Amino acid sequence: MKFELQTLPRNCSNEEIIADIKRVDLIVNKDFLTQTDYEKYGKMSSAGIKKRLGDWKTILNLAGLEHKYAGKEISEKMRQQKAQHLTDEEVLDELKRVSKIFNENSITMADFDKNSEIAHGTFITRFGGWHNALKRAGLEHRYSGKIITEKMRGPRVKALSDNNIIQELQRIAKFLKKDTVTHEDIRNHSDIMSVGVVSRRFGSWNQAMEKAGLKVTYFRFSDEDCFENLLNVWTQHGRQPRYREMNIAPSKIGADTYASRFGNWHKALEAFVARMNQGDKEFEQVSKEEKVETVQPIIIDKIEIIKIRPDILSENRREIGLSLRYKVLSIGKFKCVRCGASPATDPTCKLHVDHILPFSKGGKTKLENLQILCEKCNLGKGNRHSE
Repeated sequence: MKFELQTLPRNCSNEEIIADIKRVDLIVNKDFLTQTDYEKYGKMSSAGIKKRLGDWKTILNLAGLEHKYAGKEISEKMRQQKAQHLTDEEVLDELKRVSKIFNENSITMADFDKNSEIAHGTFITRFGGWHNALKRAGLEHRYSGKIITEKMRGPRVKALSDNNIIQELQRIAKFLKKDTVTHEDIRNHSDIMSVGVVSRRFGSWNQAMEKAGLKVTYFRFSDEDCFENLLNVWTQHGRQPRYREMNIAPSKIGADTYASRFGNWHKALEAFVARMNQGDKEFEQVSKEEKVETVQPIIIDKIEIIKIRPDILSENRREIGLSLRYKVLSIGKFKCVRCGASPATDPTCKLHVDHILPFSKGGKTKLENLQILCEKCNLGKGNRHSE
């Protein structure tokens, strides 16, 4: 069984794109199909599709899903007048309408722009910032960005004190409920400073972490560790993960790590699929490691792929190799065979690849003798033979 990337090539036909949109609609199974939904499950970026077929409403019309459009329900006044001619109340009402489309805890400027004809810049101009606009609309709890003091707003980056930078690092860590901060965290959650500013001010990234009382981490990950982590995230979502999803739990290795190690995110996915198609019997990783100070969890300098004895990884060994686990999970649609539980619908669900005939009773570690069980069903099974 050969695995392939779950993406559409750039030269795919419009019919293939439309078919993929319909596929995602069946997966989402909601009253509306938003661009955010498609980004989670689609094989192509919504931006790429829009360049090809037009705006999101037009795309849904082409797919016969015009009734699934959750876009802007605007009045005639809003259609005829530009945003600057609308009252503050009308603009805030539009913000409230768009916020109802999303079930997530937060609503970002990007979310708003995808679902409204009013640009988010209107709120910056009218209310002094996105946070202030959400606060005026009674949606302050939906804000996920940076809250800065007046003292921090005024000066340019060069004028920020060391204490200002430390406070910003601590704020981001507290907001993300983490004991450390990564480069990606700064890029996504700070408007007042860059990664370079932090490193230059304190001499290095880890010295800045120490000054802020945050955890300094040194990681040593091989390619196999990266693939293992990718499989965990793949299992969690029940599909090929997105780049940004590698920066949140259960991922332990950041997206930037994959991009820098393999060249870019797509090449990282290609390397993963190639590894899955190689099988587990022929290869093992021998890592030559060098400890390097970095915020991103990637430290391995060289990876050697070498042949090993065929009896090390075989059906007579209890350990289930990475490739074999992926095959079992992929064939089983990342769901428990007994109760149908999946991490994609229940984040607390943990899946195990389990021997049908227990290994202790002579069961072989091969595809035909393996199944997917959630943690609850697996504990209930014990050492019994699954019928």
